[in-house]
Amino acid sequence: IEGRGRIIVQGEARVIWAGQRVTVPYLAGDWSAPSGLPSAVEPLNLDNITNLPTQLLERPVLLPQPGIARTEGGVNMRAEPSTDGELLRQVDAGETLSVLGRNSDGTWLHVRTENGETGWMFAELLRQELGEITAVYEQTPIPPPRYGELGAYARVNAPTGANLREAPLADFEAITTLPHGTEVALLARSPYSPWVRVRAGDLTGWVALILLETQTGIDALPIDYDVPPPPPPTPIPIYGDNAFPDPNATP
Repeated sequence: IEGRGRIIVQGEARVIWAGQRVTVPYLAGDWSAPSGLPSAVEPLNLDNITNLPTQLLERPVLLPQPGIARTEGGVNMRAEPSTDGELLRQVDAGETLSVLGRNSDGTWLHVRTENGETGWMFAELLRQELGEITAVYEQTPIPPPRYGELGAYARVNAPTGANLREAPLADFEAITTLPHGTEVALLARSPYSPWVRVRAGDLTGWVALILLETQTGIDALPIDYDVPPPPPPTPIPIYGDNAFPDPNATP
């Protein structure tokens, strides 16, 4: 229901994303080995997951709709289905997206990127390989939060610890390193990266979500827009006649 997977049957490989399915043939009553090659990838059948108890999962998520969408150029991801919605970030070309729903007239799709970020994209800017989208809404839905030991908290799950940083990217300065097993309070999520703002004792900062164990629906956390923008990428030197930087250039 999230991310992608790879299946190999009789030497034939298929890559499938959340929102897609592949069927594998077996002889009647014999499940010891497939009887043929896997089918082509196609949009999933929603009947297979409609009653999935997502609140029992380790981390509740929104279920995908049938099929996927892809970016063919840079596409803005927004917090709401409108050009007036807060700009979360621009998603690069070549990204495969799970589709979670659409607005009433189908002009915007609510999508999830491979790293788990969610937002809205203008449908006409995406290459769509979709089935019927039955999840229709105008306001961004929030997955139900998990209540219990880690309902509003997370625990560092990294043997070497997790860096607590000033902003939500590894480019920013580390405040301290939180040891493995440290419990932190979840405060907010980043507008442009899979990081969360946490409180650990008297310290507050940002930690990469992949280094935390939690049962909270991350999409239920508020987005903290009051963060520095991501730093620009470092220019790649070009050797030869067009060396960078140009020693003759005016500062």
